[in-house]
Amino acid sequence: MPMPVRNLNENLQKRHGGKRTGTRITADTDTSIRSRRMKAAEASRRSKSQSESQGRLIWVLGVIALVALAVLLGTIILKDEYKNKPANSGESGDGTAGGLEIIAEYPHDPEAFTQGLLFHSDGHLYESTGLYGQSTIRKVNPISGDIIMQQSLDSIYFGEGLELVGDKLIQLTWRRRTAFCV
Repeated sequence: MPMPVRNLNENLQKRHGGKRTGTRITADTDTSIRSRRMKAAEASRRSKSQSESQGRLIWVLGVIALVALAVLLGTIILKDEYKNKPANSGESGDGTAGGLEIIAEYPHDPEAFTQGLLFHSDGHLYESTGLYGQSTIRKVNPISGDIIMQQSLDSIYFGEGLELVGDKLIQLTWRRRTAFCV
């Protein structure tokens, strides 16, 4: 709470040994002092707010830097781990794929978006392919890769999984809650 003008004048005289100094505090001077104090307090609040904002910014930048460092280190570690493996296969270079032994390779349609796949006891490969307007169910010769029989789905269906139930093939669809029995 600001001091009344009279008390300010008395305090000023006491500071100078009870002598009048020629400087007299007036109501205008008091308002000016109050105004300067308010401006100083506001500047202090702004400075504190800016400091807090800068502190938060530094913290966020620090977190981002740590995440980037972790990604970089992970990439370097994974790069070293897979350095000796062929670029476009799951093979480790010793005839295994992730601990599994590759015993045979078969030709396959590279345009097929395979969603379901099974070998039948009749010796054929049955395949469900996906993508709107391209979904099919196929019977394939596994040795040659030739399509023996193919049935296309309507373009509103996206073919998904395939299962053999008894002597029937069941093809599921994505989002349509529909299954086809062949």
